[in-house]
Amino acid sequence: MKNPITCTSLLLLAASVTGGCAWAPEATTPEPISDHAVVAAYAQLAQRQYNAALADAKALSVAVDALVAAPAATTLESAKQAWLVSRESYGVTEAHRFYGGPIDGVDSVTGVEGPEGLLNSWPLNEAHIDYVKGHPDAGLISNTAFDISPAAIAAGNQVSDEADVTTGYHAVEFLLWGQDFSLNGPGERSADDYATAPHAQRRGAYLKAVTAKLVDDLAYVAGQWAPGAGNYRERFEARPSVQVITDLLSAQATLAGFELASERIAVALDSGDPEDEHSCFADNTHRDFIRNVAGVHAVWHGQSGPGLRLRWAVDDARAQAVDAALTRAAALAHDVERLGPVDTILASPEGSQGRVALGALSDTLVEVAESMVVLGAASGLEVVIGGE
Repeated sequence: MKNPITCTSLLLLAASVTGGCAWAPEATTPEPISDHAVVAAYAQLAQRQYNAALADAKALSVAVDALVAAPAATTLESAKQAWLVSRESYGVTEAHRFYGGPIDGVDSVTGVEGPEGLLNSWPLNEAHIDYVKGHPDAGLISNTAFDISPAAIAAGNQVSDEADVTTGYHAVEFLLWGQDFSLNGPGERSADDYATAPHAQRRGAYLKAVTAKLVDDLAYVAGQWAPGAGNYRERFEARPSVQVITDLLSAQATLAGFELASERIAVALDSGDPEDEHSCFADNTHRDFIRNVAGVHAVWHGQSGPGLRLRWAVDDARAQAVDAALTRAAALAHDVERLGPVDTILASPEGSQGRVALGALSDTLVEVAESMVVLGAASGLEVVIGGE
């Protein structure tokens, strides 16, 4: 890299995604950015983002405790707001998936599998947890033979069916909002469900236990990114930097081109079923998209340190293609937010503004992924769009 890096020339998404210039070295710095510096900055980014997600999850736990102790419309609303905040900080961390890291890989030392499946599994069969319309006694909450605890809830996650999700953000979401039967708003669970309704005490115990499990799982991942702890981060930074950068590019391409573009958008558009949106109970899927794109942006452009982008010259046409696709994806994600919520979009007719914007977002995320593959190939890096 021969040219000095500036906020204007590199951080094209900063205004729309992060609100400003995330980071730029001083223009007078002559030395190129090393791969090792990029890897080290990425580790700091992961640590900071998981710590933020953990802090917000702890705040959610406090709000949940207050709801269960004193069920009321006000305490329920406070718990909902805490959940929404917690999703904001967790959303950007999805950019740390898909390369065998501590969130979704198997620890080579302990054999422990990362907790992503416990944190963010979806779709969720509501009747596996609690009552649903027409089935007042469905779920583990009404099953008094089921001993409610964080460990028991986690042990029952997706045992017989992938949709039988018992834990994580979406389980908490369902327990706060309830089923969503409206195209004009989220679910409308009553605070009475935690006060006088059947199984209210067990429902409160389940909500507290599943939130405690969420905090524990995030604490594990955050701990794996702590510096100087003989943990995953230490092994991560000791690997050959070029291998790490290849993995990180592949992870961003997979999140954009497979997980978001295909699994979360194209499948839902094809079915037209509002139930196929990601955060369906709270109608928060539009924010999931925005924060996921922001996560890719943070890894690519960097925050408080050099991102992957700084490995390539400012005028590298292939890197500029990634810049442009990410810029468009961020703008389209905000268009979806403006035209949403997503369940309304999914139920709208072909050719509606919302469907066009959502389809364009999917296509552009594929462009992000494919441009990363092309960039990698030109640089001797085998970037792969993976998927389950």
